Amino acid sequence: SACRGATFFLMGGRLAQRLRCTLFASLMQQDIGFFDVTQIGELTSRMTQDCQQVVDQAYLNVNVFLRTLVSIVATLAFM
Repeated sequence: SACRGATFFLMGGRLAQRLRCTLFASLMQQDIGFFDVTQIGELTSRMTQDCQQVVDQAYLNVNVFLRTLVSIVATLAFM
C-alpha cells in the first residue's frame, strides 16, 4: 500500500512537470499579440491549477483501474 502510494505520488509529480513544461513551451511559441489579449493571471492559473486537476484525475483513474484489475485477476485465479 505504501509502495503503491509512493509510486503514484512520483508518477503524479512527473506527469505534472511534463504537462507544465509542454504548456510553457507552447506558450513561448505564441505570437506577441496573444499576450496582449490574454491576462497573466489566466496563464498562471492554467499552469498551476488546471495542470494539477489533470494530474489528480489521471492519478485517480489509474489507481481505480489498477485496483480493479488486481481484484479481477485475483478473483479469476481463485475460481
